Amino acid sequence: MPAAVPPAGMPPPGGMVQPGGTVQPVGMVQPGVIQRLRYIDVEIERLEEEQSEYSLGGPITMTAIGGGTLLVSLYVLLVIEVADSACNANSTGDCDGDEGVTNLAYTAALVGTGLTVGGLVWLFNRIPPRRALGRQIDQLEKEKRYLRHQVSVAPAFGPGHAGLRLQMAF
Repeated sequence: MPAAVPPAGMPPPGGMVQPGGTVQPVGMVQPGVIQRLRYIDVEIERLEEEQSEYSLGGPITMTAIGGGTLLVSLYVLLVIEVADSACNANSTGDCDGDEGVTNLAYTAALVGTGLTVGGLVWLFNRIPPRRALGRQIDQLEKEKRYLRHQVSVAPAFGPGHAGLRLQMAF
């Protein structure tokens, strides 16, 4: 297993960083490691809950529905235009019997455009705060892995005794 590299701002294993950047060796693990791990767990949970408030499902759904509506309505308008051209070229009769469908297709295209643009704006407004929270969570996870490397609790059994063994890297 490769040696753990402390995340930025964390002291190296076996020492505490003093003012000026010097490392002072410590005979035991830094005080408060267990408390820091508990704090990190609570903070990660809080950040994940806050991140869930910036869900991307709604904006993606809105954009997809708007885009689909826009594409279908444009297809219908294209078919109507082709049919009108063919009717006008081959007939001298009334070829304008589809105004209701044309108006519906234009309305659907307008609604689809609005949903698509609105969904994209909504999506792009949610991405930056979600990304920032993700970076904070990643940093805390990195620190948590580093600290867990330093502290290990395991059961200890032997003839006539049972207990816990606390191992610390320093």
